[in-house]
Amino acid sequence: MRNILACLFVFCALAGYAQEEWYIGKPIKDFAFTGLETVAESELRPIVRPYIGTPFSLEVFWEIQEKLYALDYFEAIESNALPGDEERSSVVVEFAVKEKPTVAEILLEGNRQLRRTEILEKILLKKGDMVTQTQVNLDADAITAFYLEKGYTDAKVGGTLEPDKEANTVNVKFAISEGIQTAIRSIAFSGNSFAADSTLRKTMKTKPQSLLASGIFQESKLEEDLQNIADYYHERGFVDARIEK
Repeated sequence: MRNILACLFVFCALAGYAQEEWYIGKPIKDFAFTGLETVAESELRPIVRPYIGTPFSLEVFWEIQEKLYALDYFEAIESNALPGDEERSSVVVEFAVKEKPTVAEILLEGNRQLRRTEILEKILLKKGDMVTQTQVNLDADAITAFYLEKGYTDAKVGGTLEPDKEANTVNVKFAISEGIQTAIRSIAFSGNSFAADSTLRKTMKTKPQSLLASGIFQESKLEEDLQNIADYYHERGFVDARIEK
């Protein structure tokens, strides 16, 4: 709403109070864009082109602006109404945009056990991409999930933006606290009078550490194993069987 009111103010102040609505109802002759650096005008033209020739109204203006914001390219859009000819029989709508910053570098801090290359494969952001803190947070969550897959159950990852306002770029920095990799020493059962331990182990993907198995603990895999054990009992008529721990 703040952006809309700001744009409305620009339109109303364009030619003074007496002529503030000269552009209302005038056909839109064209659109102009200023402030584009990373985004090509050719990407925006398909959005505004259908409105050329349309009588200008605030409803039309809001509709166009909403579509431009929906691209997720811009932090701010300011607007102006310019005469399309000397008689002011048409209007050129000018959008002055402030693009979202782009990624200059992706920095990792604290990754001593996992390689930079394999961590970067798990995130979506790349150099040159436009970026928001929300995207950084999602990638931080992806890195955390990757560490969990590798058995680092206490891993924590935070992502921050380090801006260069003059260049309109940011360094994306992920600070990683790896913790200790958790390995499975053994798997034990109790209360299983019907099925032997060896039988239940065969239903599981989780394996203890050995010469042939890394034994890395993965909580998601364990949850799947618990369900497999429960299914084993249910399929054999133990409908009330459950795993307590």
